[in-house]
Amino acid sequence: MQDNIPSDFIELEEVVNKVFDIKIKSRKRSREIVDARMLFAKILRERGHTTTAIGKYLGKDHTTIVHYGSMVDDMLSQLPYYHNQYVKCYTEFMRDKEPTVFSITEKELQVSNISLKNQIERLILENTTLQSQVDKYKRLEQILEYIENRTPIGKESFVLRKINLMFNGLSDYGQELKW
Repeated sequence: MQDNIPSDFIELEEVVNKVFDIKIKSRKRSREIVDARMLFAKILRERGHTTTAIGKYLGKDHTTIVHYGSMVDDMLSQLPYYHNQYVKCYTEFMRDKEPTVFSITEKELQVSNISLKNQIERLILENTTLQSQVDKYKRLEQILEYIENRTPIGKESFVLRKINLMFNGLSDYGQELKW
């Protein structure tokens, strides 16, 4: 370690520089270097390091690191190449490392556990409700698919009027649909 710099910083810098084939501490602001810095900051934040410490190491203000945090997750979910680079960096960096364990009190853990149980129950209820709606419309699946395929975009209200006219015009409505 140099000047009280955590070894994580130095090790991760080497990994990120190698994976991206750049220097993250460069003063340049090219897209690739900024993207690499964002991944660097994300991985260190996941390890429990502060935005201030990360910013100081990179020669950036802590608010820049906060901004990186707000951007990086969207980029990871939308850009497969970026996600692959993140996985490479994270995997290489975490090789032979113990996962970070954050200190949490027993009471905080219990509260979190109860919250998660409640969330699971809400999701199960929501899933049951959605499944009943799917089952309800399963019998109309072919009709809905036909209407969807044949209805031009922007003409939905026109098609709805025609369907309404068709059903209103059926004679002996109950007998027609019984087959």
